[in-house]
Amino acid sequence: MKEISYTKLINNMANFLQSYARGVSYTQSGLKVRTGRLRNSIFALPEYSRNRVLFGVGVVYGRIQELGGVVVPKKAKRLWIPLKTNMTKAGVPRFLPRDVFEKGFVRGNFFFLKEGKRAIPMFVLKDKVEIQPKKYLYNAIEKLNSSFPMLVDRWVADVKIFEKILEKVRRGK
Repeated sequence: MKEISYTKLINNMANFLQSYARGVSYTQSGLKVRTGRLRNSIFALPEYSRNRVLFGVGVVYGRIQELGGVVVPKKAKRLWIPLKTNMTKAGVPRFLPRDVFEKGFVRGNFFFLKEGKRAIPMFVLKDKVEIQPKKYLYNAIEKLNSSFPMLVDRWVADVKIFEKILEKVRRGK
């Protein structure tokens, strides 16, 4: 029977940990999936020289969702946050501010869209928004740390079982 290479073990564990982090991070953090872009950007990168696996996310907003923070406008005076009246069932805004700006008006901290005699609230205007930390990746990694030795043992056992089955198939038994 072949020895399992250390590199192969680390690669397979990194792939497993990535899949696990993507699944656990969302089911236990309360994050809602709209497009799946954040979840699918979670990656695990094996670093062989230091015997570790690095985790990260590949989208800009991943960090603020993980750690929390304050969002402030960069170019505009205020942030335009879509209200439910401006959202689809999937949670995507129907209109962007630039699409409806000339068809409505601002009153207080709200932007209203004029439709005939009706005024429909579309956006709330805010100076800043505080995002609470979700710790979706941290919690997944913590959970993995506690069960990592068992996962390695199980993976090694499964590889040995798989290799025995392959050997029998090759022999024609």
